[in-house]
Amino acid sequence: MQTVATFAHADHQSDPVPVRILLDSGSQRSYCTNALKEKLGLVPTKTETLSLNTFGDERFTKQRCDLVKLTLQGKNEDIEISALCFPKICSPLSTTLDLTRYPHLQGLQLADVNIAEGNHSNIDILIGSDYYFDVVTGEIIRGVSGPVAVNSKFGWVVSGPTHEKDTITGVAVANLVIEKTGPFSTESPFLKNDDNQKLVSSLHKFWDIESLGIKEEHETQEANFLRDAQFNEDEKRYEVNLPWKPDCTPKSNGYLMCVKRVRQLQARLKKGESLFREYDNIIKEQEKTGIVEPAAETEDTSHFLPHHGVIRQDKETTKLRVVFDGSAKATKDDVSLNDCLEKGPNLVPHLFDTVIKFRGYPIGIVANIEKAFHQIQIAPEDR
Repeated sequence: MQTVATFAHADHQSDPVPVRILLDSGSQRSYCTNALKEKLGLVPTKTETLSLNTFGDERFTKQRCDLVKLTLQGKNEDIEISALCFPKICSPLSTTLDLTRYPHLQGLQLADVNIAEGNHSNIDILIGSDYYFDVVTGEIIRGVSGPVAVNSKFGWVVSGPTHEKDTITGVAVANLVIEKTGPFSTESPFLKNDDNQKLVSSLHKFWDIESLGIKEEHETQEANFLRDAQFNEDEKRYEVNLPWKPDCTPKSNGYLMCVKRVRQLQARLKKGESLFREYDNIIKEQEKTGIVEPAAETEDTSHFLPHHGVIRQDKETTKLRVVFDGSAKATKDDVSLNDCLEKGPNLVPHLFDTVIKFRGYPIGIVANIEKAFHQIQIAPEDR
């Protein structure tokens, strides 16, 4: 914690204003608060657009900031800096330094006595690497343990690990601050940034969760779908109903469409005997494992779904894949099976994460992945 308590003033201003400064050599630029700019009546020399990002985040947000000049009062000389104006620099520093724990700090004239007295005021100015080494003198005092004392033009500042006064364990503080000006509305520039909008949406969801039992609950189609899922003890599989939309079913049973499609498929497969045999083996294997089952012979009791083969010669293992066409329509005016089902969340990224975790262990269980994804079956009334 390198903090300084001193005075600042604008050019040609007779009355200085007390300020608290944070020295941070890790910051590329120096900053002051908008409140200090207004208090000193600073006139911006220009406006800059900054690209800001937080630790561990590659995304940037744009922020327009005024650049102002101000003068800081040192022990022997004044220091003039240029700083970018920002709504808030950081939350008040809560650490209180117990000087009695560190003999090497005894007798030093600290630049900020607040850290020893427990006066946690707001930070008005941050001095970054552009002026940091103009402020520090290079004189350093180290102890056996604890913080290091660094001399500056404002007095001695301390930096490094400390023990909280009147505490035994360390303290970690996390703050989330959203600054805005004017009334909050959907037309606010704050909401025009996609990242900001996602943040606000996440906060809304957080508070919705915190208010469970207070706000009225609305059951979603997804919740109904999960609620109706059950485990079939006889077949050792999970059983679910199709998430039908209200009053939506295909007008035609699709029989004639499927007959036409299967004839086209048969003609295509007969061009290659090995391909025809592989397709037949896939259907027989699915019937054997219970993925598919023979349908009733009468047209009146069934709906029919066409299927076709997708051939991928670039694949080493599965070159042929059987695909059932849920988007097929018997006529232009009809609806497909997919049209009549509610759309759930996209689970493909989650499935990828799940599958890839199998490769993180030395025991080979890849052969069981196929069976794992076939443990869900459709309820009899929806087959």
